[in-house]
Amino acid sequence: MLPFLSEYNDYGGGENSHKNIGYILDGLKQQLVEMPEGENQYHDIPVSADKLNEELFFNAVHEGRLKINGCTDADPLIELIDDYGKSKKSKSQYE
Repeated sequence: MLPFLSEYNDYGGGENSHKNIGYILDGLKQQLVEMPEGENQYHDIPVSADKLNEELFFNAVHEGRLKINGCTDADPLIELIDDYGKSKKSKSQYE
């Protein structure tokens, strides 16, 4: 996976990401487990490859709805790094 930088958006996600996000999203689209909207329309957001963009990526990670074929619960999908290069926490696909 390629690293990328984003500006924190005060909502638990990022925006104005480095151009590498495009390559990452393209790769994720190929392995994405698409999910329809669940019972809770605010937290069980629909996730599909054709709609996957920077905003949906961060929302899906935040809501635990970004799932990739072949990954297990223990596989981290995104690792958050602080300004000093240290891991802040890892977000798994099922938090």
